[in-house]
Amino acid sequence: MLDVNLQKEFGLGGGAHLGFFAYVLNATNASFNEDVQDRLGTSSSFGLASGFVFPRRVMLGARLRF
Repeated sequence: MLDVNLQKEFGLGGGAHLGFFAYVLNATNASFNEDVQDRLGTSSSFGLASGFVFPRRVMLGARLRF
């Protein structure tokens, strides 16, 4: 799995800054699990996948510092 963070900040003068950012989570769109349903060896759900990772998503934003 690959998460990427891109950001760029611009000076506006007088100590103020404007920044833009983008987070790309699960950039490779990998499909895998984070957990299993049961760890008890005699259970019918032993070792079955659960807690799947969300598909690729992008979050965009801006930040103003002054």
